[in-house]
Amino acid sequence: MHLPLIVPADLTPEQKAPYDDMRRGISSNFNAFKAVRDDGALMGPWNPWLHEPGIGNAIWDLTLAMTANAWPITFAKLSFLLSALALTLLMRSTPISQSLSTRGCDVTG
Repeated sequence: MHLPLIVPADLTPEQKAPYDDMRRGISSNFNAFKAVRDDGALMGPWNPWLHEPGIGNAIWDLTLAMTANAWPITFAKLSFLLSALALTLLMRSTPISQSLSTRGCDVTG
């Protein structure tokens, strides 16, 4: 799935709060890899979460809960990646993919 990255200036009000929270979380918990483009756009699993804030907020909350409970980092990272995979599969098999397709997003993989 190839969703366009969202620069901060283009965020909707519904996307702004999760974006700010994700930026804070990325800098403190997920800074071992590049997740923010130079213009501030979030890359990786955070990008689709911003495209669909209703689902993305739930996955982000789960990610925060896992890291806050001090589970072993390898398990937390695995759970994080599985959450991203689940969202990708969900978006390919639900009306969300149709909605994104009408917005010019490539959801074919």
